[in-house]
Amino acid sequence: MMAPLSLNGGSCYARGGSAVVHMKRPIVYSLILAALFFAAASTAGGLEIEGIFGLGNLGFSAARASTDTSFTGADLFWGGKLAIREDITSNIQVETAVQRDLIAGNSISALLQYKSDYFRVGMGPYIGLLNSSGSILKSGISTLLGAELPGIAFLMLRTDSSLGGQASTSGDYFAQSNRIVLGFYVRDSAICQFGLWYEQFASTPGATEQVDSLTEYSFDVKVFEKNVPYRLDFNLAYQSLQRQYLGGPTETLGSAIVGAGITLILSPEFALILDFRTSVWSFGADALTGFSDIGVSPFLFQGSAGFRVTVPDGAPSAGPPP
Repeated sequence: MMAPLSLNGGSCYARGGSAVVHMKRPIVYSLILAALFFAAASTAGGLEIEGIFGLGNLGFSAARASTDTSFTGADLFWGGKLAIREDITSNIQVETAVQRDLIAGNSISALLQYKSDYFRVGMGPYIGLLNSSGSILKSGISTLLGAELPGIAFLMLRTDSSLGGQASTSGDYFAQSNRIVLGFYVRDSAICQFGLWYEQFASTPGATEQVDSLTEYSFDVKVFEKNVPYRLDFNLAYQSLQRQYLGGPTETLGSAIVGAGITLILSPEFALILDFRTSVWSFGADALTGFSDIGVSPFLFQGSAGFRVTVPDGAPSAGPPP
């Protein structure tokens, strides 16, 4: 099987935006597709449910003034993801997710995939949810392309994007998240992944357009062994967090990050996931030039905890809660 594309949960900012009239029909179609995907996930076999909650202080507050040239790390941001995956057949998989992300905001997505031993392709609705005071929903699209040499290497690209292009009117917004992963297997004991992740949220909360973005380059190693009830995850990354006020200043925070995680397999059906990442060196550029932090003052971090529940094919339904 192809290694799954994993997107770490994060927190988001609530910003201004409003839906335009010509977007109403795509929103209705997206809601219908999402409802069908959720229904399929509740009736077919091979169900997997994964939940992640994250907390950290590597981010810019929504209330941050454009004239602020300091970074204290005093603001905490929370977020996470709840995903349901279902193998409808040996070649068809559906994945639905609700997510709160540091940059891209709140979203609901559903991805219908066709997969084989050598490639996979997927598409589905991507819906921004409550990301502005003037818009409840903003429709978009999710796509996935992947290729694999079984047991040797794999390549995967995932994109999530709002429809309608960049924000152009007061209260409007545009969100996107793109990730590409190139990985290879080390015998039967490890999976190594090189990743490039780019996210952007462009909004016009007032008269000035504001663009938040995150670019991350990462190397991840997942170590496992047969019949051992845990898996280890080691991560090295460089990320650039940026806020641009068009016609005004740009704030950039670069960070070299190290991290480690563990997946505790408590039973064949349940696993506990813990992950922690910290900045070993963060530095400012543009309007933040002069800021430098070597890991302790402030202590910059991203932590998460979660679970994974797997219901194999043919397992009896648990029925409604008592």
